[in-house]
Amino acid sequence: MFATVIAGSAKPDSRANHEAAVSKRESGCPNQALWLLLFPVPALLVGALTMQQSGLNASVWSQNSATWLLMCILCLLFIQSVALLQRRGVAAGVLAFSVAVIGGTFFFAGLHGVHRWVSLGPFLLQPAAIVIPLFLICTGSSPRSVVWIFAFTTVTLLALQPDPASATALLAGMVVRRAFGKERVSAFEWTATALLLALVVFSWSRKDPLPQVQHVEGILALARSINPALARGGLISLLVLPLPFVICARAPSCEKATSASLAAYFVVLELVCITGRFPVPIMGYGASLVIGYVLALAWLANELRARRRMAR
Repeated sequence: MFATVIAGSAKPDSRANHEAAVSKRESGCPNQALWLLLFPVPALLVGALTMQQSGLNASVWSQNSATWLLMCILCLLFIQSVALLQRRGVAAGVLAFSVAVIGGTFFFAGLHGVHRWVSLGPFLLQPAAIVIPLFLICTGSSPRSVVWIFAFTTVTLLALQPDPASATALLAGMVVRRAFGKERVSAFEWTATALLLALVVFSWSRKDPLPQVQHVEGILALARSINPALARGGLISLLVLPLPFVICARAPSCEKATSASLAAYFVVLELVCITGRFPVPIMGYGASLVIGYVLALAWLANELRARRRMAR
């Protein structure tokens, strides 16, 4: 009987010690879901090899990989900060910031009348490619009417740049996210969707005077000219990019609406690059798409970690 009492009194302590050990292990170890950050590696490798084989300088073909590595380090250090995007105040701030930085492109000298980039010293960044994934992530934490107003403003700016690829991808993400919602679609949302569609059509009707850059928009054709196997590898690596979001959109333990909207966004970006007018994501030269994609993966990794902890 004495032994039974001891055993019974030891159970709470044992459980408490176990929970403390788990908490310590989780706080002392990086997020195990960060393996998701490896998904862009095939596209990065194929793109770098294609640019290197075409005779471009190392400063060009290594930029995407260096950007990815830097973003991975930042994710390891600040992964828990991604959870702040779920707070309503922070989400509203991110939506406003997205509109501001996309609108800020008009304060920089454009290329032949096209305003898609901002200059930060020697770097040329495309804000839309960086902030639209964050925009889609934050839509779930803000009032629907506010989200659609910000979306309308953002697509208007993208149509004026013009950037029909980003405008179409954002619209696709918004529509898919709303399709996953449980609430009834209001007349306001139907009207907003129709207006966004009209803006997207307008953006596609505008002439894009910029010539194709071989290692940006034309990198798949460049890979095919070097080696057909390299082009096939590039296509496969592009198909891999939306997979994490597609899988999580179908998983019962994930935030389906946001995952589905991000999947739709990246799928559309890949589809429009077939026209040869827009950068090939991750594989083509350009750090902005790498940054935006890794930020989306960081959100997904943090989401999976949070769901795993809730299931315990």
